[in-house]
Amino acid sequence: MEGAHKMHAAAQNGTENFVWPYVQPPVFESFWFENFNVAKCKEWMEDNWTISIYICVAYLLMIFGGRKYMENRRPFNLQIPLALWNLGFAVFSVMGLWRCTPELWYVLQGPDGFHRSVCVRDYHNQPAAFWAWAFTLSKVFELGDTAFVILRKKHLLFVHYYHHGVALMICWCFYSDYEPIFRYFGICNYFVHTILYGYLFLKAIGVTMPRVFTKCIISLELLQMVVGVLVNLYAIWVKVNGQQCDHRTEGIVYQMLLYLSFVVLFIYLFKSSSAHKKSSLNGSCTSNNNGFVAKKLS
Repeated sequence: MEGAHKMHAAAQNGTENFVWPYVQPPVFESFWFENFNVAKCKEWMEDNWTISIYICVAYLLMIFGGRKYMENRRPFNLQIPLALWNLGFAVFSVMGLWRCTPELWYVLQGPDGFHRSVCVRDYHNQPAAFWAWAFTLSKVFELGDTAFVILRKKHLLFVHYYHHGVALMICWCFYSDYEPIFRYFGICNYFVHTILYGYLFLKAIGVTMPRVFTKCIISLELLQMVVGVLVNLYAIWVKVNGQQCDHRTEGIVYQMLLYLSFVVLFIYLFKSSSAHKKSSLNGSCTSNNNGFVAKKLS
């Protein structure tokens, strides 16, 4: 198996469909826009990982500079741009979920499916490879969420920009590793964002949404973090037992720290949403804060 896999990997030129050694012909065919040079893209991302740091520094400057700029100005309405923005991310997330989930499901149905999905480095098919790359780049564009929060003078908490900035750096820095466990992170995030941005789109066009949706979305975000912790724990268990697992120890450490911090922050967010609901029932909150909790998740 290993020999076949190595021969297959050597034959890849980045423009052909990824074909697993145990699948002939490929199960998943790609669309024309999904055919790109994966090897060169991974190499470029690896060589230029520091760009993610520069982007995050600029992001922080934008936050504090933007808040200062808007301090004595009236908030912008931006209803139509915000609706289009959220709709665009909702559609993007649906596409990513649709193109990546079948690959994971296929692997899970095979022999030792869960173990293989976490620890065995089978090359993704071309559609999954494209959407893994698109997922990483989307973390840069998602920073625009914060611009809408600032320009509309909505409340902005630490959890919002911490989540955005750290997710961008982690996704970019570990993209080139192409470890099998990443399929869980990407698919979970695509799923949550499909619901989140769909919800935000409906709110932006004036559809009244039950308050319980806010808590449900935060719960899904929290569940996503729990999944990240659990699959990492499985990789640790495999390594501790002296078995092979294609998940770098360095990656496990960073990702566990990241996901545990997210779990803590989203638990706090969950409690805050409950407090917000109670305050609203008592008439102490303004309508300007109504969508804040969901909006700072992305």
